Amino acid sequence: MPEILGSREAGLGRVSKNATELLRPPTGELANKDPIELKPPYRVKQASAEDLAVEHHPVGILTVRIRVPGGEIAAEDIAKGEYMKWALVESLPASICRIAGITVRARDILFCMDEVRTLDSHMPFMGDNLWQFVDLCFEYKLRVPKYADAQKAVQLVFNRMVDFEAHFCRTLESKFRDIYHLTVLSLVNKRFALMDGRTMAQETALFKASLNSDVEAVSALIAKRVDVNAFPRVALGRRSVAQA
Repeated sequence: MPEILGSREAGLGRVSKNATELLRPPTGELANKDPIELKPPYRVKQASAEDLAVEHHPVGILTVRIRVPGGEIAAEDIAKGEYMKWALVESLPASICRIAGITVRARDILFCMDEVRTLDSHMPFMGDNLWQFVDLCFEYKLRVPKYADAQKAVQLVFNRMVDFEAHFCRTLESKFRDIYHLTVLSLVNKRFALMDGRTMAQETALFKASLNSDVEAVSALIAKRVDVNAFPRVALGRRSVAQA
């Protein structure tokens, strides 16, 4: 939409339409609350090993760039807080449903980490104004009963990654609208937002089989047309991939 693109170009994000709206005083009951003390409606826990072991569940890495004005509240504390984890888990289903057209609920977002990680942060001055920028990383798997639906979601999120980014950033920022002056600017490397879990599992298995000189396993995987030239586009828990 033109108005969204215009706002983004002006540095307003995807929700605020002008600078006055961007810097409006938060009016909610939780306005400017210490991020460490800010408690979500429920606590997001790391998914069980059993859930994470399902091969066909799509895998995703979201690297989200946020901005907070001033230095009174640390943007890194917001990024690492329990409320941010909850906001990410609540925002993802809405965006996936909107773009992929499949039914996804918050409980289907399988959190693959102990906590949200920050990959980068800096605090530049622009004139007399201090701004905080943070890139946070959220790794997850998407619980989808049928592999056909998993493939559909992966393909549509990839093909419409710009639309997915716009919807997700707008939804996530809305979760903080009455709490902080927080702007969700973009998704970094949004091509990693949702990927085929089965393909990745097979490529990893082929690599391990080759490493162990397991000829039988290598032959079986090649027979399944696993890409022998695959490279590790993503490895959960590794910072380097989220920044690749």
